Amino acid sequence: KNRWTLDQWTLDLFVLCKKLNIQNPIIVGISFGGWIGINFAARYTDFTKKLILCNTESRIDNLAQQEFYLKKGGQLAK
Repeated sequence: KNRWTLDQWTLDLFVLCKKLNIQNPIIVGISFGGWIGINFAARYTDFTKKLILCNTESRIDNLAQQEFYLKKGGQLAK
């Protein structure tokens, strides 16, 4: 089973909150962590108190990212 997914990380965060008895957490997501925060807040709307996002892209454009890194780092960035 692939455990490297947005849904798995979201579930991991929920389970962590439950294990630590954290009720109505304020979720802070930085960069890609914001995607986990958004997914968490969407799945657990009644459980999430607040959501704070910092430097989270509105969408992921893998092709644009690849082109940027190839331009900056050449074939080593591939």
